Amino acid sequence: MLVVSFGLYYWSYQNKILPHIRVGGVSVGSQSAAAARELIEAQAKLVREGKVTVKVGDKPFEETTVNLGIDYDLDQTLAAADRLVLG
Repeated sequence: MLVVSFGLYYWSYQNKILPHIRVGGVSVGSQSAAAARELIEAQAKLVREGKVTVKVGDKPFEETTVNLGIDYDLDQTLAAADRLVLG
């Protein structure tokens, strides 16, 4: 029975990222690598468009996250998630 259960688990997640995996707050578990890329790219777009207010002394500065060096390395992120794929 244990072998059958493991076989069914392996089959159901073949070529998919293992369940309960999150990247930047986005659940990519049980997704294919291509679907995970789309989800992560959508989140990365929000981060890139986001602005941060930095206060130096009494003077606030508003800057984009990209200009501050805050960004996703999509290739590295997806490579790490892809290692969590069965198949």
